[in-house]
Amino acid sequence: MTLHVSFHTYPHFWPFPVSWKRWSKLSDKYQLGHALRVGMKRHGVRTSKAKKYEVPDSDIAVVWSWKQHRLIEGMLSSGRHVLVLERGFLPNRKEWCSLALDGFNGRGRFAPPADNGERWRTHFAHHLKPWKEGAGEYVLVIGKGANDVSLHGASFMAWLEEQVRLLLSAGHRVVYRPHPDRPTPCPEGAELSTRTLKEDLACASFIVSFNSSTDVEAVLSGVPAVITDPGSLAYPVAAHSVLEPLSRPDRTKWCHALAWRQWTAEELRNGDAWDHVKQLLA
Repeated sequence: MTLHVSFHTYPHFWPFPVSWKRWSKLSDKYQLGHALRVGMKRHGVRTSKAKKYEVPDSDIAVVWSWKQHRLIEGMLSSGRHVLVLERGFLPNRKEWCSLALDGFNGRGRFAPPADNGERWRTHFAHHLKPWKEGAGEYVLVIGKGANDVSLHGASFMAWLEEQVRLLLSAGHRVVYRPHPDRPTPCPEGAELSTRTLKEDLACASFIVSFNSSTDVEAVLSGVPAVITDPGSLAYPVAAHSVLEPLSRPDRTKWCHALAWRQWTAEELRNGDAWDHVKQLLA
């Protein structure tokens, strides 16, 4: 039986944008989703353009992020699949697209690496720096939007205040870096960052994060991380509580796997990405 995949990723009136402002902000997402559809067709998959938020009759629903809750619940509860698209985890994020099955970011399933690190060495190895040793000037706490979908219902402000309290009690200087697009207030006792992420990481002893794409950048930069939620892609190479010793594990296998979790537009379009991901359905 031919696999049917519905795409809930298109704007109204595709390929014509509703507004140029929205197009300029999100055109990469629209184009990457369309590229994946073209690539699936090359493998004989039947595809359809579907409405957002409506539960389809397809075998797999393709969505961006984790916002279409009724659709996602309808698919998973009936034993069908959701393929979640998100911007890449490694720079330049807008030029790469991740494909996770049945979960968002670290909660999703990814097919294993198909090589011994060649893909990592070709595209990303220059990002990896040695682990930092010794103390920095402060602990950098990474912010999120208060209603971010990756919180999965948790209260970010309650989490933030607790982390800062624990860090201050341990005698740490704390710098808070809010999300650049959805800032939340700087908690009492912490200092508000006014610098670039690169500058913040350069002087940090370690970072503390709920989950964020920044976690990957920090770990690649050699900054140890405390990450409390498994939705982070850097969760396997981090400590999980500020009360634990810092972790500086070998990152080789993690890096090799990460390289196979994001794809270029051309790899989506020519079918290579789907050829790798579809093994999860076997």
